[in-house]
Amino acid sequence: MRSARVPAWAGLAAVVVLAAAAWGEWDGSRTRPVHRIPLYDENGEKISPYEQRGRPFSCHESCQECHDYETITMGWHFNSCDPDVPSGPKGEPWIVVDSKTGTQLPLSHRSWEGAWKPDDVGMSLWEYTKAFARHMPGGDWAEKRDVVPDPHSRWNVSGYVPVNCLACHNASPIQNQSDYVIQIARENFRWAATQASGLGTVGAIAARLDPTWDPVDGPNLDNEWAQAPWVDYDAAWFDTNNKVVLDLRAEPPTDRCYFCHTTATVGETMEELDDDIHVQAGMVCADCHRNGLSHQIMRGKETGQTDPALFTLTCRGCHYGNGLNEGGLAEGGRFAAPRPEHPGLPEYHLEELACTACHSGLWPEQDAQHIRKARANRLGVHGQATWATDLPSIQSPVFLKNHNDRIAPHHLFWPSFWAYMRGDDLTPLLPEAVATAAGAVLEPEAQVVKVLGVLKPKEDEEAVPVYAVGGIAYEPLTLTRLDGVDREDAPMEPTWRIRRGQTLEPIIEDTLVWTVEGIVEHPQPLTDSQIAKMLAEIEYEGVVEGEAVYVQGGKLYHYSEEKGLSAEDPPEGAKEYAWCDLNEDQLTELEREVIKNAAEEMLNFEQPVTQEKIGALLSALVPVCKQGEPVYLSAGKLYRLKDGMLEPSDPPQGAPEAPAYWGQLTEEGVAPLVPTYVSEALGSDGLTKEQVRLVLAALAEDEVSEGTPVYIGGGKLFKIDAGDLVSTQHPAAAYYAWSFGHDVRPAAQALGAEGRCSDCHTSDSPFFFGDVLAEVPANIEQASVFPMFELQGYARDDLGRWNRSVLLRPLTVYGGLLTGALIAFTLLRYGFMALEAILRALVIRGGKDAA
Repeated sequence: MRSARVPAWAGLAAVVVLAAAAWGEWDGSRTRPVHRIPLYDENGEKISPYEQRGRPFSCHESCQECHDYETITMGWHFNSCDPDVPSGPKGEPWIVVDSKTGTQLPLSHRSWEGAWKPDDVGMSLWEYTKAFARHMPGGDWAEKRDVVPDPHSRWNVSGYVPVNCLACHNASPIQNQSDYVIQIARENFRWAATQASGLGTVGAIAARLDPTWDPVDGPNLDNEWAQAPWVDYDAAWFDTNNKVVLDLRAEPPTDRCYFCHTTATVGETMEELDDDIHVQAGMVCADCHRNGLSHQIMRGKETGQTDPALFTLTCRGCHYGNGLNEGGLAEGGRFAAPRPEHPGLPEYHLEELACTACHSGLWPEQDAQHIRKARANRLGVHGQATWATDLPSIQSPVFLKNHNDRIAPHHLFWPSFWAYMRGDDLTPLLPEAVATAAGAVLEPEAQVVKVLGVLKPKEDEEAVPVYAVGGIAYEPLTLTRLDGVDREDAPMEPTWRIRRGQTLEPIIEDTLVWTVEGIVEHPQPLTDSQIAKMLAEIEYEGVVEGEAVYVQGGKLYHYSEEKGLSAEDPPEGAKEYAWCDLNEDQLTELEREVIKNAAEEMLNFEQPVTQEKIGALLSALVPVCKQGEPVYLSAGKLYRLKDGMLEPSDPPQGAPEAPAYWGQLTEEGVAPLVPTYVSEALGSDGLTKEQVRLVLAALAEDEVSEGTPVYIGGGKLFKIDAGDLVSTQHPAAAYYAWSFGHDVRPAAQALGAEGRCSDCHTSDSPFFFGDVLAEVPANIEQASVFPMFELQGYARDDLGRWNRSVLLRPLTVYGGLLTGALIAFTLLRYGFMALEAILRALVIRGGKDAA
């Protein structure tokens, strides 16, 4: 506890006075308070920058002397843990993302349709905090105690995450939320705010500590690797009273909001980016999204807003005013907002559409575009490591009806996850549980890397093992990852190779397929290796007076141990194929019997060497062949190890007919070294159909199985039926979408601006006829495509009639004007005729009276 140097009653009185001053009503001054304050740790002890292995400060303890912490935690950012707070319209959920298992699972503690509660998926509060506190301002569930202690939670080690006031309100350029993210990942929960503030540097990683560690244990002096985190404060930020001056703003700078609320278009570069039109005009987020001490931030929603002043912070209230307001506010124009005229726009559009439908988000295209969100895709974490993810795959804008039954732009994605199904009820699985049950099925690259590690020649450092398939050569990048390069010489069929320099070669030079007839008769061009070995053998036997050479394909080949194989143009008159004796520039063809004898001797030496290499490699492959026994097929024979010796035999029926094939012998026959689905998965941008089937089969056999395993993705539910993967509909497979308000485009870029009815009312306008792809991070079947009008609940025929009415509108308008003009002309003409008749009658009557 903090040490007291004054009587208890005096301290109590001071607290009361401070509370009255700090928690009372705003006194009307626009002066920004100077925050020269002491810092306190989570136990209320004052922080000294000179303390060795210092403690992290706590915003809870440091800020509550002047600000009511309990009132602050009522804010929207912190109150999802309060069951009495209405959930409100659907918003952006937290999304569990894992590309390995093809998971993008929406979570929320609010009761939003389509979002699962963390408890539903078996995620503890601690796991939830570690997964998502990176883009949280702290508080809420991150500082709640488990009702039932979870043995896997590490709160005592990591600490809790109180509200981090500095994440939003610290305008100092040294505030670094990227550091906050890293500290959360290291399980340094209680230290994260300190590191992000820049006031000190945090050392060590709590994730390395034993779960039984307690802060009272102090430093772990016996283990340098598993040290308890500490803080080294920068004394330059502290004054002589050990207070710090913090550049705190009641209105958070826009850059602070962007860390959690950025929306980026996939493929867009920084120089192409345009900010929201309000930001370009000099406004900040907090101008409209303002709040009091309760942090009930205005969200710009009109529903239920009865406060006249706050209603002006909505789109309509700011630009038009409203009957709720009195005086100047009734006319709109807050923040110098222009009053839109919307010339030619039928009034009912303003009743059926949200303002954002025409003014916000990306300009709609025929296909909904792909975006990334800061929280969903882990944007804004700067450093050498790449934190941003491609999943979840979010599409935008998708025009749907919002909670007010008005069409508004939405962000949309299709949930994908594994689950157990009992009846119609689903229990989603976290990626870790799926990966454990699936084993190697979800690690195709790791399977290939294991084999490549065995195939690498130990005596040849320059040789790189390669797995070639589909025209791509894959090489080991890490212990579990591959690096693939497109190569013209890479086979389409799965093949194991060695790369030397830029040349792909067989794993072992297979002399078992060489024959005396092939060398003597050369029905096929000989390889460089065959030529070199034959020339060396002929020279060794001393059957030439000059130099043994070979003519093939218009080249004359020489061989020496010093220079290896070389080629030049042959003399005129040389045969197309011939083994010769080159003596004083004269070619003499060697006799067939001489060549035959040399070929026999060469093969008698080389083939046993090849067999020895095959045997050694088969022995090395034993640990990685999980399905059967490693074998090698060559020259119509199957080679296997028996009692440490290489034994040839006839291959089983259906064995591959490739000239040289490495595989494993199973009960069903000869299988490849890695399963067929591995080759398919390497060339796939998501899980393959076979992988999904195998994972579902593995989940069915798992001892914790609690029903029928299923996979949700692309708007469908997939399960195994009679051994095949089948799909069906299920409510949990429906898309998840939430409306948005930003970025707002300039008025000239609004839909329908300057009377452009065709922006929406044509037979191919993206507003109604844009396509929404039911995406899934797995290549199971052709993805469904939904036109937006179908998601909006309209019928194609109704839209056709609307479009025709819009096309006829000019004719109707101008026809009406013309008809009105004709009627007016006719009335005017007959009016003059009537006037003439009246005047004539009066003149005649006047004349008769005078007579």
